Amino acid sequence: MDLSGEIMSADSITVKFGFIAKKLVIDGLSLTLGRSECVAIVGKNGAGKTTLLKTIAGLLVPNAGKIKHNARVSYLPETLGVYSNLTGLETLRFFSRTTDKPQKLDAVLQKVGMYQDRNKVLATCSKGMKRRILFGAMLTLNSDLYIMDEPFDGLDPGISSDLAKTLIDLKNDGHAFVVSSHDLNYIEKISDRILLLQDGKIIREIKNGEDVRYVIRFTSKESEVRKTLNRLNIKVGLIHFPSVEIISVGPFDELLSILSKEGLRFDEARPKNLYEIFQEVLE
Repeated sequence: MDLSGEIMSADSITVKFGFIAKKLVIDGLSLTLGRSECVAIVGKNGAGKTTLLKTIAGLLVPNAGKIKHNARVSYLPETLGVYSNLTGLETLRFFSRTTDKPQKLDAVLQKVGMYQDRNKVLATCSKGMKRRILFGAMLTLNSDLYIMDEPFDGLDPGISSDLAKTLIDLKNDGHAFVVSSHDLNYIEKISDRILLLQDGKIIREIKNGEDVRYVIRFTSKESEVRKTLNRLNIKVGLIHFPSVEIISVGPFDELLSILSKEGLRFDEARPKNLYEIFQEVLE
């Protein structure tokens, strides 16, 4: 694969666990990632998300296929491995010595909301505080590609929102991310592409802003709705009347205005959220 313009590529990677009866965890998966891009991996427990992240990060060697990086890579695991006898500031200093271009520590501590508690020993910190310090340690490395497993786990809503904003800012500065999280609300906010993973395979890719779907609950008769939508060549998805999924290719307000002028009536019109798509595809 040509890596020009790409920061990472995975080409038909397969990962198996076990010595005798090998269990297939990642099944011939391919993925590319560009600079200033965030790709989210979403799936049920056991779908292979953590294994995929570790393989992309270079911590696991695939049984088949190739991983190529054109970047410095940092990995934030789901489990909290910290040096409990160190303070938050000492932890960041430790990690900063492993790179030749570390971020300024005070600025990192401010970004992760731990500046006031920077001298607190990690053994006395909450799970959320430890996760923020580990996130800060990752940022200290000033990598090109950040791979993050459940970064919002254990964080309160305010800190999660700040973290999401930080990730978006870093992405706009040219950094790339591969993120796995069960917090679909923040996944939608930060991601350019969302990959639904099942049994080690990508079964669907959702491009933020392109694959836009809406749900309209009509109060008009079903026959009138179907006839009008068909005549207007409006693409529809699932229909559980009175609710109809609309796959929009233009401004939604304009579509609603057109439907109203055609005499159709509805009492609800909203974007379809990622949780609904997740339930439909993976259930």
